[in-house]
Formats: sequence, C-alpha cells, structure tokens
Amino acid sequence: MPSADIVINRCVGQGAFGLVYGGEAKRNGRWHAVAVKKINNKATYEGKTDFLSEARLMRRLNHKNVVRLIGVCLHPKDKDILLVMEFMLLGDLKSYLLGRRILAQRDK
Repeated sequence: MPSADIVINRCVGQGAFGLVYGGEAKRNGRWHAVAVKKINNKATYEGKTDFLSEARLMRRLNHKNVVRLIGVCLHPKDKDILLVMEFMLLGDLKSYLLGRRILAQRDK
C-alpha cells in the first residue's frame, strides 16, 4: 500500500509491538477510517518477523467478526513498518468485554 494513501492522526492505544494510531487510508478513490499498527525500525529482527507474521495471518482471515488487514507499508521517512487495518469503533474485543463485565457487575 503506498504511504501517500495513509494519513496517521492520533494515538489510540498500545499493541504488542508498539503504538496503534487512528487515521485514514485511501482505497478505491475514497478515504476510510483505519487503525495503523506501527513497529519501530529499531525493533529487533525477531520483533519485525513476528509483526510481519501477524500481517500474513491477518491477510488470510476473512470473517465479518475479525478485523481486516487493508495493507502493509514501509514509512518512507522513518522506515517504520505499518499495518493498516479496519478501524474498530468500539475498540478491541478484550477491552470491550472487560468494560461490559464491569458494567454487568455494577448492575447486580
């Protein structure tokens, strides 16, 4: 995916490999909300390999309940590797479920 088709706006969280950002990506001539996982170019070889293995796995998954990988990009300026994915409006599943559990316990 060309880096010119990605706009990174703000940090929305921390992932296993680094920071996760909210942004926009141009696909088929239209801009869409995306999440961008970023691994620093100074990460270890093993870290980069694991990060790219996650991308390969995500590329093969195709289910309405699993976030889709849109593309992978090497940032031209700092050489960080970017994974561009669908933006999950309600956040990740773990955080969502933990939040619901707290609400359910309060309602008892």
